[in-house]
Amino acid sequence: MLQALHIFKKDVCHLRYEILVVEALIAGFAYFASRSQPALTSNSSGFDQLAAVYEFVIPLALWLLIAGLMHDEAIPGHQQFWLTRPYSWRSLLGAKILFILAWVNLPILVADCVIIEAQGFQVRYYVPNLLCRQLLFTAVWLLPFAALAAITENLKQFLLGLLVVPVVLFIPAFFPYVMIFPRYWGGVEWIPNSIFIGVLALVAIAVLLCQYSMRKSTLARALAVSGLSLALALPLLLPESAFYNLQFELSSLTANESAVHIALDPRRRRPTVSSSDELAGTAEVDLPLKVTGAPEGLDLIADYLTVKIERADGKTWQDAGRARFYQGGDGLWMKIHVGLQVFGKLKNEPVTLHTTAYLTLLGNRRSTRVEAQKSAAIPGFGLCSFLVSSRQIWSLICTAPFRTSPLFWGSVNMGDDTLASIPMTLEGGSYSPYPAESGISPLVANYQASGSGSGNVSWPFTQITTAVPLQHFKHEFEIDRVRLDEHQIH
Repeated sequence: MLQALHIFKKDVCHLRYEILVVEALIAGFAYFASRSQPALTSNSSGFDQLAAVYEFVIPLALWLLIAGLMHDEAIPGHQQFWLTRPYSWRSLLGAKILFILAWVNLPILVADCVIIEAQGFQVRYYVPNLLCRQLLFTAVWLLPFAALAAITENLKQFLLGLLVVPVVLFIPAFFPYVMIFPRYWGGVEWIPNSIFIGVLALVAIAVLLCQYSMRKSTLARALAVSGLSLALALPLLLPESAFYNLQFELSSLTANESAVHIALDPRRRRPTVSSSDELAGTAEVDLPLKVTGAPEGLDLIADYLTVKIERADGKTWQDAGRARFYQGGDGLWMKIHVGLQVFGKLKNEPVTLHTTAYLTLLGNRRSTRVEAQKSAAIPGFGLCSFLVSSRQIWSLICTAPFRTSPLFWGSVNMGDDTLASIPMTLEGGSYSPYPAESGISPLVANYQASGSGSGNVSWPFTQITTAVPLQHFKHEFEIDRVRLDEHQIH
């Protein structure tokens, strides 16, 4: 212990200027994030933009500090001065861990408290969230880079190793709707992300222990490369349905059977309110659905759909894109994407659609009106601000502490009181059991925005509706003898 403290004091003395820079950056981030919205829109202020810049700079500064710390006693090689010292590897590793806890984790914890309190959320209610966030922050932003520094000899090698970071971490961290993996998992995103983070953290720990206890750099580097490959590949090797099966098994809301029955509604042909999902190389087909057996006042959400198309001769094709439900002006619709080549073969003949749906029933709808240029707190969801610029460009930003809300939500922006007549498909809602997420900021944002001005239309308020997941269930249904060309969206 005394030896670890001695090394810790030496590191603090040697890296004192780097420490000052990092602490100043963390303080600056806390200041700007406390006074800004955690999402960039056309209505963003200078504070919002500066906070976003800090979110980009902070991890770079932390990694460089960690690299300098680890390279003070570089592990690879055989001519380092520190090898002549009677250092215990446990004391050396313990000193590095103590340094990171003191000068990275603790300042980030303080910054989180300052930001959350300044944004109107009382910290004393979020102690479990703070602790979970520290674990996730360490697993994602610190451990892998400490391991990278441990297997490199100098800063040049470390920076070369960082070339993989834009692919692995930067994109999903700074652009909310782009993920680590090229899939959309919806509410079960926490499962593949847990696999990725868990494998990454375990590999980083194994690399550090391998280096400090045995100084086997070749073995540690091989372990790092293979471990990173496994962390990236494992979530992709599992089918998406496996994540929803697991989620439904884990959830206390899962029902083994449901009285809900879904079939094609022959009375409707074209949606009065179309929801377009253009997907290159596919034809877009919208099918009207009739739902019976659902309790009155509840909404039906499709978390995940798979659609298999079967021709009369028994040959089958899978839909090309992610199928989904959406609420039109006259009822529920199912959207599927069919490859153009397959669509050309099948469009003029009747086919059967075999659908497997992972469904959720939503209830306890609540609506909150938010006036323009004002904010309103929505229980269980967050603090929502509706901002309208002089050019009538609007943005709706809802901020929550630490994690995405489990509530589903939707909004309508209008200048009159006819909102009730507009269909609203509720979206979002995370099924994660964790009280925090792993972003740089402790704030999580849901937002909508208009891309351009709306002429003379004014937006004096918006109405936000939230709903609670009440039941999960799996449902299979068929649509027989349907012609795809009759339901194509042009």
